[in-house]
Amino acid sequence: KSMTIKQVPEPGLLLLVLTGLVGVIAARRMRVQI
Repeated sequence: KSMTIKQVPEPGLLLLVLTGLVGVIAARRMRVQI
């Protein structure tokens, strides 16, 4: 099972993906509010 843990992508990449999703959601909410 430790092998699968090693295959997990770097935390930096995960943060980039998370921030990207949050940015898209925020942009959509802003557009809806405007």
